Parts: sequence; C-alpha cells; structure tokens
Amino acid sequence: MGAAGLLATVQAPAARGPAVSGSGPLARAADGAAAESFFATLKTEIGTGGWPDRASARRDIENWIKFYDERRLNSALGYQPPAETRCAWDDRMATAT
Repeated sequence: MGAAGLLATVQAPAARGPAVSGSGPLARAADGAAAESFFATLKTEIGTGGWPDRASARRDIENWIKFYDERRLNSALGYQPPAETRCAWDDRMATAT
C-alpha cells in the first residue's frame, strides 16, 4: 500500500472537507499538505528509529495505522476515532439517498 492508500485509510471523509478533484495545482497542494501532516504525526508517534528489517517496520506502521484509525481519539472529529466517524458518515449518506 502506497502513501496515498495509507493516507486514505486514516482520514475520515467528514474531516477532509469538500473534495478537490482533478490534478491541478489546488489538488496537488491539498494532497501534499495532507500527506505531510500524516507523515509528521507518524514520525512523532512511532519515531524514526531503525527496525531490524523491512517486515518489522511494515508491521509496526500497519499496527499504528490500525490504532490511529480504530482507537485513537481525534479532537477534530469530536473525540471520536476516524473509523467511527466514517461509519456514521456512511450511515447518514445511505439514509439520505
């Protein structure tokens, strides 16, 4: 899974605001800012120390993403984990149509 996939995993649709589609400068700037924020948080929370091998690094990062998405409370989302916010959003969208 690439950086874009990892980023999509941890961001709730409601927290992203209006979608910016396309590949113009605005879309690239928004993508870049979100990616920078994601990787800064990752480095702060799990550090930048070395791992004995690639598999260990991948496992630790995947575990952190799972924690971040499913259990870590996010103040911007009303102190809910992103996964709960995403499920609530999906439920609202399903009943709205």
